[in-house]
Amino acid sequence: MGILVQKFGGTSLGDGSRMSNVAEIIARSHERNPVVAVVSAMSSTIKSEGTTSQLLKASSLALEGKSFDEPLEKIANLHRQAITTALTSRKQQRAMRTFVEHEIERLRSFLEAIQVIRELSPRSEDILIATGERLSAHLLTATLRDRGIDSRTVDLTYA
Repeated sequence: MGILVQKFGGTSLGDGSRMSNVAEIIARSHERNPVVAVVSAMSSTIKSEGTTSQLLKASSLALEGKSFDEPLEKIANLHRQAITTALTSRKQQRAMRTFVEHEIERLRSFLEAIQVIRELSPRSEDILIATGERLSAHLLTATLRDRGIDSRTVDLTYA
């Protein structure tokens, strides 16, 4: 058979436990076919607490010249907790923590620029929102690797 494409929404990936469940689904499918997984940003069952909602809140606050620390911290904490739950390998945990911290700092710099110019173009908003998918995709890749499944993240943000 050919390549199997599987799409996982934000609530399917909403925490470390759910991320692990998705990895198991992919692992079972991978036994029969190569798999391409397409993922959304992590989201809880309450939409306003999800990564994308927090990214939009942060951008609105930046546009208003206000502090966006709270939504950034919520995003970071959601991913830190998921790392602890989904990954057993200390090496994978360290690598993912580093990646998350780097992405949060990159996001902080981006939001600071928005705060200065008080403008968010459609392209800039797309880049901002893609941060959630990038975090989710990298965490799923790490979760799969943690289970011995060779995988990689393909980031099309700037393609």
